[in-house]
Amino acid sequence: EDLGMRHRLWVYSGRRGVHCWVCDDAVRKWSPALRAAAVEYLTLVKVGAWRGRAIPTHAPQAECCCPPPGRNRDSGSRVSAISLDHQPQHRESLQGEFPKKRDSVQRWELLKNRMERTRRMGVTGKSAPCYADWEIMLQYCFPRLDINVSKGVGHLLKSPFSVHPKTGRISVPLDLQRLDQFDPFAVPTISLLCHELDAAGDDREQEDSGETEPKRRAR
Repeated sequence: EDLGMRHRLWVYSGRRGVHCWVCDDAVRKWSPALRAAAVEYLTLVKVGAWRGRAIPTHAPQAECCCPPPGRNRDSGSRVSAISLDHQPQHRESLQGEFPKKRDSVQRWELLKNRMERTRRMGVTGKSAPCYADWEIMLQYCFPRLDINVSKGVGHLLKSPFSVHPKTGRISVPLDLQRLDQFDPFAVPTISLLCHELDAAGDDREQEDSGETEPKRRAR
C-alpha cells in the first residue's frame, strides 16, 4: 500500500514461503533497481541479525502476538543473552532465573513481564525502559523478503497451482481475511490429487462397463 500497489495476489509457496504477485501494470514495468529499492524499503529485519544489532532499538508502535521463540533451555538463554546485550542488569538476572523454569512458555512469560515492568516504571535513574521482548518478536516473526526473487525480472518463479519440488504441495492462493485459519499441512499434494483422479476414473469406468472389479491404471 505504501508503494501504491493495488492488485495483489497472495499465494502459498507449498513449503514455508508466501509469494505476492503484483499485477499493477506500472509495477510490472519496474527496473531491477526500483524493485531492489522497494524490497529495501520493506525490509525491517536483516538476515543473520543476531550477529549484530540490525533491528530497531526504538519502541514499536503496536504490540504483536506470537508463540514463545525458544523451544529449549539453550535457545532461551541465547535469545536473552543477545537481545539484552545492551541491558546487562536484566540479562544476568534472567539468565539466572531461566533454568528454574519448566519450559519456554514460562521463560517467555518471565521475560515479557520483566520488560513490561521496565516500561511501566519509565526512565528512573540507571534503569531505562527495555523492549527486548518486542525486539525478539520482530526478529523471529517479521517476514524476510527474498531480494533476488523480487528484483530479478528473469528470475524463475513458481506460478499459482504449481507443485513444490521438495514437498509436493500445491501453491494455493491465500485469503488474507482468513489467514489465521490457513493450515499449510492441509494443502493437497500432487500424490493425493493423482490418487483422487485415479479413484474417480476407476469409479466412472466401473459404472460405464458394469464390471465388478475395476481395472487399475498406472500413472
